[in-house]
Parts: sequence; structure tokens; C-alpha cells
Amino acid sequence: KVLAAKRAGIKQVLLPDKNRKDIKEIKGKALEGLKVRYLKRMEEALDLVLENKPVADPIELFTIPDEEKPHRPAVFNGGQVPEATVVN
Repeated sequence: KVLAAKRAGIKQVLLPDKNRKDIKEIKGKALEGLKVRYLKRMEEALDLVLENKPVADPIELFTIPDEEKPHRPAVFNGGQVPEATVVN
């Protein structure tokens, strides 16, 4: 899985410390450019992958930007679509 991660372009992998021995079996050239971090506790992973940044206004997390909102057609005549006009 580590080699597949590298082929996929991942630059860093987090592994349990008990897997250190397994990584030593992989030839050094195969791991070139890949940063392997060994963790003893899950909390270490959380510290590495989660941002420690407070959100000023939590409602911002649930607000859809105007450019991403679905387009709604204009409403005419109280919700009635106007009849087509035929021009000869």
C-alpha cells in the first residue's frame, strides 16, 4: 500500500510504529521522495492532518457561495410561465 501511495503521487504516509520493520524490507530507492512517519498513538495522526485554526464564524462552514448556488429561473405572473408569442 505504501508503494501504491507513492505511485499515486502521495508525498507522505503515516504508519503505525509497529510497521517500521515492514518498511525496512522495501529497498531504499523505492521509497525515494516519500516521507514515512511512524506513529505510536492515533492522536499523533490527528495533530498532523487536522488544522488547528479557529473559525471566526462557524456559520461560514455551512454557507454556499453565490457562484455555487443552483440557478433558479425567474418567476413570471405569480408562478405561471408566459405563453409563447408567435411572430409571422
